[in-house]
Amino acid sequence: MELEIKLKTLRDTYHGIDQNSLPNEDDTKRILIVDFLDCLGYNGLLIESQYPVNPRHSNRRPIDYAIKLSKSGPPVVLVECKGLGEKKPLDDFHGQCTEYFQLTQAKNNVDFILLTNGYEYRFYTDLDRDNVLDKTPILSFTLESFNCDDIKLLALFHRNQFDSAKIKSYVKDVSDKKKIKAFIQSDVIGLKQSFINYVTKEVFDTSKSDKREFVKENIPVLKLGIIVPTNENVDVGKNKLQPVKKPVTNSFKNDSINIFDIDNDDSEGKDIEYYIYEGVQSVPKSFKKMYEAVLGDLFDRFPDDLIRENPYIIPSKRKNSIEVRNGIFIRSSGNPDKVRVLKYHLARCNMTDSLKVKMRAKKLKGKPEDTSEYQWIEVSNRSSTERIKLKKREKLYGYHYKNEKVIRELHWSDMYVEVIKDLFSQEKDPNERETLGKTLDIIPFATKKRKGNYKKLFNDYELNTNNNTTIKIEKLIRALEHHRNKNSLFVRIKN
Repeated sequence: MELEIKLKTLRDTYHGIDQNSLPNEDDTKRILIVDFLDCLGYNGLLIESQYPVNPRHSNRRPIDYAIKLSKSGPPVVLVECKGLGEKKPLDDFHGQCTEYFQLTQAKNNVDFILLTNGYEYRFYTDLDRDNVLDKTPILSFTLESFNCDDIKLLALFHRNQFDSAKIKSYVKDVSDKKKIKAFIQSDVIGLKQSFINYVTKEVFDTSKSDKREFVKENIPVLKLGIIVPTNENVDVGKNKLQPVKKPVTNSFKNDSINIFDIDNDDSEGKDIEYYIYEGVQSVPKSFKKMYEAVLGDLFDRFPDDLIRENPYIIPSKRKNSIEVRNGIFIRSSGNPDKVRVLKYHLARCNMTDSLKVKMRAKKLKGKPEDTSEYQWIEVSNRSSTERIKLKKREKLYGYHYKNEKVIRELHWSDMYVEVIKDLFSQEKDPNERETLGKTLDIIPFATKKRKGNYKKLFNDYELNTNNNTTIKIEKLIRALEHHRNKNSLFVRIKN
């Protein structure tokens, strides 16, 4: 997760570069490439500039960088740099890298070479033939497009984890799996005649045309049900993602947000409208069902990584727990805890961009009955009688804001944060937003905090909730009036 955050920071640096005046090679090194190497733990004396690939040929151009695991140790990765402003594509420099690689192999047995222009990064090695650089990189990504598999492989190049043999073994394993997948896609999915003939012979012990035709017609059923994951919506079973029985619909609005952008406490009392996991949209019956499906999938795919030193695994089945693998139980309490647990496991699997959710507050069905025990009060009602009823009441039993009704016991601060968050997000004008922020005591996240109890509104702002009920009411009224929504908030209290 830390490596992914650093790459995103580097991407922000790239976005700040004037695209009409791209930097040359030296500036690209300074602005992007050196910082990229720092992301992998290489800096200072661990990076040797202008490394001579073959000292016997003094007229031969040295390679830009050689990175080492220790100051006096041999290089482990060579780095050939190009400028962002270079007009030639990186493909044109593969021959140059091949020559460097062979010369350095004879001298220091370096296994990897990185070719980059600061935006695109390509790692090469010699899997196909010893001491001959492969034409295809083992890892290739740009600052705009990298996925969890890229991060997982890139992490192996970090100084603290670097092991040349381990990296090559991992890459070869992934490569072999891709070859199997390619075979299945070409022979099975493509329905090659040789594959049809093979299945007919193995199953029916014949090669008659009618049987071959029968196999050809029925393989698509096998293809959809077993071999090829479909793009259907999925619902959740106990631990697996399973196809939904309903027909596929494309009526989703893509207004979901990454679960890492959700404050844990903001999920309290809310349901899941839908979620997108690994690119597949699903409509669960409850928050818990999504929780079970995602954790079940992660433990099926990464059991060794997740079982080791996991603080959320409990020794036996309990009331608030789920079984993610045979005999392995994870606690399953309230929504905030579920969000916390999901974030932890997704981060451990380097899948921080894999789960997006669309949440909604639990809505009251129909108008709540007014009983002698409860009553609804309009917050903006300035009559002294109504104001006295609200004064010093820290607990509410529901609120109605715009078209959303929430019926449950909660504190003023919980409702206050939700409403302010909505009002503040509506303000697009920077000056008006600053004015509203001063009124409500909202500060940027990085600002040194003043005295108070600050709660997170968004990634960039926090709200001071350390006020009594009366002050909160006044601030709410001002914010509602600012947006001409003063009659849109009602609260439910006990008589």
